[in-house]
Amino acid sequence: MRIFICHSSADDDFGIHLVRDLRQTLGSEDAVWYDSQGGLLGGESWWPTVLREIKSRDIFLVILSPDAMNSEWVHAEVTIAWQQKLSQNEAAKRIVGILYRPCEVRDDLNTLQMISFVAPRPYAEAFDQLLLALHSSRTDSTLPLFTPPGERITGTLTEEPRLTWHMPMRRNPLFTGRETILTLLCEQLTSHRSMALTQVQAISGLGGIGKTQIAVEYAYRYRELYSHVFWVRAATSSDLLADFVSIAQTLTLADGDEPNQYLVAIAVKRWLETHAGWLLILDNADDLSTITNFMPQSTRGHIVLTTRAQATGIVAQALDVEKMDLQEGVLLLLRRAKRLLPGGLQEHVQPLHRAEAEAIVRELDGLPLALDQAGAYIEEKQCSLATYLSLYRTHRKALLLRRSTMPSDHPEPVAATWQLSFRSVEQNQPAAADLLCLCAFLDPDAIPEALLLQGAELGTVLGPIATGIFMLNEAIEELLKYSLVRRNADAQLLSVHRLVQAVLRDEMDATTQSRWMARCIQLLNHIFPAGTMIIEQWEWCEQLVPHVLKSTTFNVQWENSLEAAALFHKTASYLFDRVRYGEAEPLFVHTLHIKERVLGLHHPEVALSLYHLGSLYYEQAKYEEAEPLFVRAQAIWEQAADVDHSQIAYPLNGLADLYYEQGKYEEAEPLYARALSILEQTSGHDYVELAHPLSGLANLHRRQGKYEEAEPLSLRALSIREQALGLNHPEVAHSLNHLANLYYEWGKYERAEPLSIRALQILEKALGPDHSDVARSLNPLAGLYAMQRKYEEAEALFLRALHIQERALGPDHPKIAFPLNGLANLYVMQSKYEEAEALFLRALRVREQALGPDYPKVVYSLNGLADLYSKQGRYEEAEPLFVRALTVREQSLGSHHPHMAETIHAFAIFHHDQGHLAEAKILYQRALAIRETILGPQNPYTRETLSRYIALLQQAGRLDEAAPLEARLQAGLEETSL
Repeated sequence: MRIFICHSSADDDFGIHLVRDLRQTLGSEDAVWYDSQGGLLGGESWWPTVLREIKSRDIFLVILSPDAMNSEWVHAEVTIAWQQKLSQNEAAKRIVGILYRPCEVRDDLNTLQMISFVAPRPYAEAFDQLLLALHSSRTDSTLPLFTPPGERITGTLTEEPRLTWHMPMRRNPLFTGRETILTLLCEQLTSHRSMALTQVQAISGLGGIGKTQIAVEYAYRYRELYSHVFWVRAATSSDLLADFVSIAQTLTLADGDEPNQYLVAIAVKRWLETHAGWLLILDNADDLSTITNFMPQSTRGHIVLTTRAQATGIVAQALDVEKMDLQEGVLLLLRRAKRLLPGGLQEHVQPLHRAEAEAIVRELDGLPLALDQAGAYIEEKQCSLATYLSLYRTHRKALLLRRSTMPSDHPEPVAATWQLSFRSVEQNQPAAADLLCLCAFLDPDAIPEALLLQGAELGTVLGPIATGIFMLNEAIEELLKYSLVRRNADAQLLSVHRLVQAVLRDEMDATTQSRWMARCIQLLNHIFPAGTMIIEQWEWCEQLVPHVLKSTTFNVQWENSLEAAALFHKTASYLFDRVRYGEAEPLFVHTLHIKERVLGLHHPEVALSLYHLGSLYYEQAKYEEAEPLFVRAQAIWEQAADVDHSQIAYPLNGLADLYYEQGKYEEAEPLYARALSILEQTSGHDYVELAHPLSGLANLHRRQGKYEEAEPLSLRALSIREQALGLNHPEVAHSLNHLANLYYEWGKYERAEPLSIRALQILEKALGPDHSDVARSLNPLAGLYAMQRKYEEAEALFLRALHIQERALGPDHPKIAFPLNGLANLYVMQSKYEEAEALFLRALRVREQALGPDYPKVVYSLNGLADLYSKQGRYEEAEPLFVRALTVREQSLGSHHPHMAETIHAFAIFHHDQGHLAEAKILYQRALAIRETILGPQNPYTRETLSRYIALLQQAGRLDEAAPLEARLQAGLEETSL
């Protein structure tokens, strides 16, 4: 027979008593499943295990009491049991109610067999009735069920359980979570079943992290494993001796009345060494030297310590307790605030209140004591969660120092819990105290030890720590004694709880806070790498960024600090290089405002910050915000005396790039030319910064169809960068991409492909496969493969480019339109018109919203969409798109641009397909004239227009006109093949 017992945790005293007697009677531990025994296997989740056990058990007993009637879990388990016992008749035999305390039984349980254990009925009488009920439910009643009556336990419920219970701590009805550590603690202690050797486990962690509550829960949950349970206060020797005397009296030891407490404690130690099956809990054993003389050796019991010390040496194996995760913390807070019943789940709470609770848990960083304190305040003041959150943010210090008005097993508030530890560290090792103060102003989660080793200039006390790892280890060891920090030795990182930081800062006066903030900024600025695209330092920069961002929250100190401005600029430049524009922007803004306040509005350093912020807005396609910044920077540098006038080239290039992107080519060209001239005059002809205006001019000429003028400029820019930066620098890859795009548009595909491939390889190796700049190589290479009808390769590259840009820039950045358009054109080639239309429309929307309806690159989407509609015979929808595309291109590029020829060519096909031969002829002639003049007669685009024009002439019967053109086309093909 296999039994499942359903119960409320409030009834564990009775439940554990009943389980022990049933197992003894049935002769098997496995005969009864009771979840308080901690029977879940490592890695199992609780509810699936309960379901499995209910389904596999013959009998379902439910212990009934007022707490059980209010328990969601009891209700859920009973419902499952009813579903398993299919008929009402079978349920009546297989589900049995155990009435433990008087209560109003729900209607669905009134039909059950009901056995009352309510006092003063003798326990033995009720137990015998239960056994008879179990016997009658058996399918084979001939098999023996009971052990002889004399071997059964008798008595009444008012009798003490059969174990020595020296436990002053009440079980916490609101205990939440911590299942993993409780299971692990049990497994570690019981790994040697014979208890031939005392098992000692330390529950280690920060004050307020819940160590004592875990020990209490372990004692109650697993007490059936023990014959004796002893709780000892171990914070001081006097507490420890007093509790050992109390244990001696409980055990009625002969030496229990000895006036010398030390001798009594030794007597208890001897008793522990000669008896088995006991559990000894030593609470608050922060000083391990206090307890070692009283710990029994080589016995058959279990010892559990709670301690702030992380290093427990040979005394014990340590289990480190971490802060609660978000879900556990929310449950504890809501239960303590009486917004949720003890067994209730988050799903029973309104989403708004759950979100408010999550915000509080984040503010308190999952510290159980702080959550208990917050819940007590909410209950006592009857305030809302939102009100508490607001109060905490404005009155944190007072709330963390507040004591609850209600009785508690932990009367000290959060701040008071740590203050003694702070004082001890300060007395024992001032350098460790200073180290902790510095950590209070850094990001709490991952503080690099290498950062701390750079603090030589941070005062006479903290400075020695920076002399080497030995002194740093000494300081960290002192902090580990109180779990004030955590150390990841492999990663060489420290972490500190957010509330430890908050309490430390709150204890400082304003002057002390300012001093530590300044030291923090000084240290970070000293160590943060300067420059752009310092790829080999990116990993180190990434470790420092959270600490820089943390420093920005203490604006009292940095708002007038040029050192802070330098730090923020370096950090923003790194984030800019990593295409993390949202994080970089506030840092660039902070830098600008600091310089304006300290140096004045017209200082050259202000101009430099204006340029960098303008460049950021340019990359975000915020052209209206970028332009005035570039203009203002240019004006400052133009008017400044005794400065490096080569810097004027920066805003000139920025403005030129901006106008180029807006299609204002006539305004962009003189700016590029002036920037180039200034740099050549001030820095020489091989200066690496020359590559920027050279590339700009080359791209401008390419957009204007002046390919022969663009090529030498692109080649010169590439050569300068290769010589100055090396062959594998990302800036070299950008020059390769510019040259590849030129050859691609020029129709020289065999030259374009290797350049794009080389650029892609450089960028992937230098920046990683998901950097936004990688997409710059993917797009033209994908377009090339599409032209070569390598559709699968092209699609993969376009999709990859799209995903990279979406992740890096967001779904509405205009650069997204490049892979969208390319992918749409690819699908048109494959007659996947439905997929293509959606992509063209999205690309058009993105560009129009970001850049306006008359932006030149909008035409790419207009052309593609119009061509698609033509292929589908949707001519009425296509024609206005062609007309609009021609208008925009003519306004921005002029009437003789190769891109103009592209739209004219497509519009000619539109008319040709409808039989409008006269209109098509004029358009073919115009497109052919542009392409022959600019691209040359052998260009693939020129040959395509010529071929279609010949077909039209043949269709119109104008064979005499078609013949010489066809001969010319054939001769060109033969020449190309040679």
